Order: sequence, then C-alpha cells, then structure tokens
Amino acid sequence: KNPKYLDANYAGSLIIWDRMFGSFVEEDLNDQPDFGLVEPIRTYNPFKILFFEYVRIFQDIFSPGLSIKERVLYLFGPPGWSHDGTRKMSTDIKHLDNNKIINRKT
Repeated sequence: KNPKYLDANYAGSLIIWDRMFGSFVEEDLNDQPDFGLVEPIRTYNPFKILFFEYVRIFQDIFSPGLSIKERVLYLFGPPGWSHDGTRKMSTDIKHLDNNKIINRKT
C-alpha cells in the first residue's frame, strides 16, 4: 500500500533481478511496508478475489467508443492506465505522496 514501495521489489527472494532492472527499493526502518491492495476488494469470495482484476480489464477493453490503441493499452499499459485519465497509476500515487510529504515539512 505504501506509495514508496509500489512497482518495486517484484522478485521476492531473488532481489538480484530487482537490482538489475532498477526496481529495488531498500526498506526504510521509519516507513515499514504496509502490505495490501491500494483499493481493497470488498468481498471474501475467493473466486471474486481471484478474477476481480481480469473482469475489470475485460470490462474496460469492451467499453464502447474506444479506439484499438486504447483497448491494447488496457492490456499492456501500466497498472492503473485509463483512456480518460480518471484512474491513478502508481506514478500518480507516488507523486501525490511526495507532495503530502513536502506540504507537511513546510
């Protein structure tokens, strides 16, 4: 959940891959990772949890009025991408978090 750790440390126990691809973030003792989802899925149904994101992607791809490029970007674009910019990508969430930190210091 922490914006600092979004899109980082994918490799789990083999951090060499994160170091090679530049996605490694050292854990900060003052800001321990809070594991979980940015937006919670409000159900305990394991099938809904398992297929939740696939259903959302399917709904996005087949929304009316989209170009082929926009449909492809829903599949292969960055997490959170939307054709109208209404959803937050991890870069947006990190940017908002950095602004909160700057505003707290001033």
